Amino acid sequence: MQDTSGYCLTKFAIYKSKIKPVPLIPPVSNLRDQNSPMLKLLRSIGLSENESIVYKFLVEQGGATTKDLLRKLNLRQPQLYDITSGLERKNFINIQDSRPKLYMPIDAELILDNISRELEENRDELLNWAHSERKTRDNAPSMWFSRQWKSFVINSRSVIAGANDTVCIESIPGMLPEFYGALSGRVKEGLKAVLLVFGIDRERYEDEFLQKHSALFSEIRYAKLGQFFSIIGDVSGTTFMPRKIALLPAERRYGYVFNDADMSWFLTHSFFNAWYASDTLFQKKLHLPAKYSSQRLAVNDMLKLVSHNRKITATVKGRRRIDGCLISLKGIVTDVKASPDIVNFTVESDGQKFVVGGYNSMVEDIEAEMITLESA
Repeated sequence: MQDTSGYCLTKFAIYKSKIKPVPLIPPVSNLRDQNSPMLKLLRSIGLSENESIVYKFLVEQGGATTKDLLRKLNLRQPQLYDITSGLERKNFINIQDSRPKLYMPIDAELILDNISRELEENRDELLNWAHSERKTRDNAPSMWFSRQWKSFVINSRSVIAGANDTVCIESIPGMLPEFYGALSGRVKEGLKAVLLVFGIDRERYEDEFLQKHSALFSEIRYAKLGQFFSIIGDVSGTTFMPRKIALLPAERRYGYVFNDADMSWFLTHSFFNAWYASDTLFQKKLHLPAKYSSQRLAVNDMLKLVSHNRKITATVKGRRRIDGCLISLKGIVTDVKASPDIVNFTVESDGQKFVVGGYNSMVEDIEAEMITLESA
C-alpha cells in the first residue's frame, strides 16, 4: 500500500499558502464610541444609537450595500432591516431597490432644513397645547430642585420665554451666553430686560462687556459682590442659584426653579434692594408711554424721570388692598419711595391720593398688577 501522507501534506501546504487572510470584523464595542461628538449630535436630533452609527458610516463611505453594512458593522439581517427602515422613515437615507440593494445618505443640510421647518410648523400648536394644559392643572409643583446645569439653563430659558413684558437678571458674566438666544428673540418682540452684573473686573472689561450686552438690556447695573444668580419673569416664574454655586465650574452647578408668586416676589424684592444701591453702567433712553407688570421696575423708571423733573401720569390697574376689589385709575404721580422696606408711589386722582404698591402690599392702598406711565 502506497504511503500518500507526504503528498497530502505537501498539497495542503500549497493550498494553505494561497488562502488570503480574512480581516477580522471589529467588535461592536469599538464601533459604538459613546464619546464620539458626531454620534452624540446625531442622537440629539432624533436618531437611536444604532441609527446614528449606520448613518455616520453611510456618510463616511458615500453609501453602502447590505453586504457592506452587515459585514463592516457586525450587524444581523433583521437588525439591519429595523435600522434602515427607521432611517428611511425619518428621512435620513434613500434606499435603492436594486441588486445589490444600495443605501444612500441624504445630505445633512437638507435633513437639518427639514427638521427646522417641521419644528417651526408645529411650534405654535405645541405651545398652545402646553399653555392650555398648564392652565388646567391645579397640582403643579411650585418649587423643584434642578440638579444639572443643562436642566437649570433650560428652565431659565423657559422663564424668559414665558415672561409677558419684563425679565430681571442677576448674574456673573460667564453665565450670560447661555441665554443670548432666548433673550435676543424676546427683546425683539418688545420684552424689557434689565441686568445686575457682578463678578466682572470693572476697570479692565467694562467697555468690552457693555459693547456685547447693551443691545439685549434696557439697563445694566453693577454690584461688586452680588447676591445670587437669578432670572425673574414678571414676578411669577423664577430660577435661583446661590452665589457660591454660580461661581463653581458648570458641571458642579445646581439651582432651584420657582413657579410661585410668593417666592418670585421675595426674590424680586431682594433683587431691587441691591439694584437701587448699585452703580449704573448703561441705560437706554426711556420712551413713554411704557407698560409694566413689575411695580418695582416701574418705580425704578419713575425715580429716573422724577430726578430729571419730569411730570408723569400713571394708569394703575390692580386691587384695593382693603377688600380685594378690582380698581383702575389714572392720575399724577406725586411721590416715589424706594427703601429696603418700602417701595411705592402716590397717585393723585380726582382730588384723592392713592398709595400704590406691588405684589403682597401691606401698607399701600392698591396692589398694582399693571402700570402705564405717560408724560403729564
